[in-house]
Amino acid sequence: MNYEYIKDRTLEVYKRSGTISFPIDCFHTLHSLKIPYKPYSGQSAKKQAHCYMVSDDAFTLKGMIFYNDTSLIGRMRFSLMHELGHIILEHKEVPTQEMEKEANFFASQILAPRMVIHYARCKNETEVAKVFDITAECARYAFNDYKRWHRYILYHRTSPFDKALYEHFYDKTQKRFIYHRGFCSLCTNTIYNSKTGLCNSCSGMLRRHTLESSRLNALKFSDELM
Repeated sequence: MNYEYIKDRTLEVYKRSGTISFPIDCFHTLHSLKIPYKPYSGQSAKKQAHCYMVSDDAFTLKGMIFYNDTSLIGRMRFSLMHELGHIILEHKEVPTQEMEKEANFFASQILAPRMVIHYARCKNETEVAKVFDITAECARYAFNDYKRWHRYILYHRTSPFDKALYEHFYDKTQKRFIYHRGFCSLCTNTIYNSKTGLCNSCSGMLRRHTLESSRLNALKFSDELM
């Protein structure tokens, strides 16, 4: 398997789809690449039965992805990117076992690239699953592969792919590597690389409020004892 070639194709997809934040929007990615997709539930009963005969998860037919929209979100996301892998890597419609492995690797890489796992400071597979919205199985594979990647870069230079990936997600305005963009759940200001969903200001305010509440409760309890 040509791992570097597959990783290069994931970066190509990020650029073509304008992906700059994780977890990636799989449907936006497919739409940006002009790849049609249809859910199983949108088919007639007869066609649905045929879909499940082909795959419980997803398959590609004549350039169109059919997917099981009743699957758990993490599994559905992996299935969509797995099928995208078949298309991007120009696999045959009846893929070989080797092609299936390549599509799996593509899906794992595009959903949770190892460098991004590093900058997200994920300490275990559970955190990887949460940050990238993937299944526990996918997170376990990605995190184990991340550890191998990390050991490698400690003793070798970063690869051309890693350098290009860093440049893609490096924000010149923020002057740092950005893996997540969102909005503060309290003030709606833009936040970067936040795992709490709060900006620094609101997070500090909430922390001060919690401490003050704890202090007042302690004083109230003390008064009741007197």
